[in-house]
Amino acid sequence: MSPRIRWIRRFWRGFEGIFPVLLLLTFLSVGVTIAMPLIFMEVIDAAVAVVEALTDDPVDGGAGEKQWIHHLAWILLAVGAGRSLRNLYPMLRARMNCLIEMEIRRHYFRRILDKGHGFFLRFRTGDVVTRLTEDIQGWMKIGWYMCSGIFRAVESASMLIGCTIAMIVIVDWRLGLIATAPLPFMMLAFYWTQTALRRRFEESQRMISETNDILESSYSGIRIVKAYNAEARMSGHVESVLARRVEVEMGVARLRALLDQIFTALTHVGRILTIGFGGYWIIEGSVSEGELVAIYVFVDQLWRPMLDIPQLFVAGRQAFVCIDRLEEMNDFEREEEESDERGGEPVDAIESIVFEGVTFRYDGSRAAVDAVDLSLPRGRKLAVVGPVGSGKTTIARLLSGEFRPSAGRVLVNGRDLAEVDLADYRRRVGTIPQEALLFSDTVRENVSFGRGHGDDIVEGALRIAQVEAEVAEFPGGLDEMLGPRGVRVSGGQRQRLAIARAVIGDPDVLIMDDVTAALDAENEERLWDAIGERRKDVTAVLVTHRISTARRADEILVLDHGRVVDRGTHAELIGRC
Repeated sequence: MSPRIRWIRRFWRGFEGIFPVLLLLTFLSVGVTIAMPLIFMEVIDAAVAVVEALTDDPVDGGAGEKQWIHHLAWILLAVGAGRSLRNLYPMLRARMNCLIEMEIRRHYFRRILDKGHGFFLRFRTGDVVTRLTEDIQGWMKIGWYMCSGIFRAVESASMLIGCTIAMIVIVDWRLGLIATAPLPFMMLAFYWTQTALRRRFEESQRMISETNDILESSYSGIRIVKAYNAEARMSGHVESVLARRVEVEMGVARLRALLDQIFTALTHVGRILTIGFGGYWIIEGSVSEGELVAIYVFVDQLWRPMLDIPQLFVAGRQAFVCIDRLEEMNDFEREEEESDERGGEPVDAIESIVFEGVTFRYDGSRAAVDAVDLSLPRGRKLAVVGPVGSGKTTIARLLSGEFRPSAGRVLVNGRDLAEVDLADYRRRVGTIPQEALLFSDTVRENVSFGRGHGDDIVEGALRIAQVEAEVAEFPGGLDEMLGPRGVRVSGGQRQRLAIARAVIGDPDVLIMDDVTAALDAENEERLWDAIGERRKDVTAVLVTHRISTARRADEILVLDHGRVVDRGTHAELIGRC
């Protein structure tokens, strides 16, 4: 089975019950559509017979034919009612499109959350957003193709087969063959253009990703743009990207227009041939008026499926490009992700963390951390200092489990971190990154972060972070909306809210990456006093440039170019380092 077919089947699981219903409605729709020309044929032939009989016998001629026309009229009315009811069928398909889109987004969003740092270095934010929105939703995209596209293909193929059989077997085989003569040429036209179609669709989706990425970065950094009077430069950059996108989109439009012109022209050729040969054979007497009308109606009904089937091949190409883009994200770092899932030993409490010759490299570059050894027993306070770019933040990320060592081992309670339940470990570690990120939500949700803490616990965490009084002054208090990335609060408030988010879960290990720079000396003193009162045995790792913060540590680790150049207490290092 094709990998893409398996992919489609995976997302139809859970909706198996609706599949046969849609299939039945498809065949009912096709059956009603095929019946219409045949009934028209009978009505017209019966009407012609009545006219001829009345010509021969104006008083009593065509009595049987009149009764037959009466019955056919009722049948035609019933078929017309059936065609009206079939309008509900597209609504059901549209609903399934939405449900499948939601399931695809949910699946890939969860998988992306499990990716490591390398994924977010490889895929830009705008690109990821495009793949989870534009690639999934809309006409000819994945969500549409997986339901409407599939059943439209079944409907069109059934129409094509059913109408062809009806024309050749029931009506007239000669007119049937003439009417369907353009079909092979349509298939040939699509075959010649399919490689160009795929290439154009790939370029189009890449340009959509690039557009969204530059828009996202422009709006996220709008304060920097304005501070440096860079509006003109950013506008020029966007203009350049949009110009390239227009060129690519026009290429797709031209290719589609070419196919549409070819298919429309071939369809009109079929109509002209049908009328020409059919009219000649009526004069000759080998074809009836009703048969010609039926064939013409069939040709008119075949016009949409004859255009639809190549278009659905085009849609399949576009949808498969989008599927490949989703799977490209899914496959990135899959081995590392699966190894995270396999590590299953629980962590009851973090008693010690040990680095044994830990080395880490970003994408094969020089070592950001090179052969570092350290030991953190429970309750130890470790400060990590050094120049910018010396590897301090990398040490913090290795300790939090965000990064995996390129060489060496990180041991937790004597076991390799790769062998323990990583989610359990992370629950016991409170991490405060250098750049505090808040979400577009309330103060309460940003601090509790979905962990279900009550207001009293949230307020306690705010008190420890020295931001409780400021939150109380917000118009909404704990319900105050912070805006995207916390833009409605100051940088210092963002940092302290991030501290509250880290300490609310009473972590065994607290990792603070240069966060006390957002606190004045008095607030920092209160912060450490409050942490000490709440958890005297908390293990703390302080990445800092502040001497006053480093002096609080039991040990100071001095880094330079990723290597430990010295270590000891403040008193030991002050004279030699």
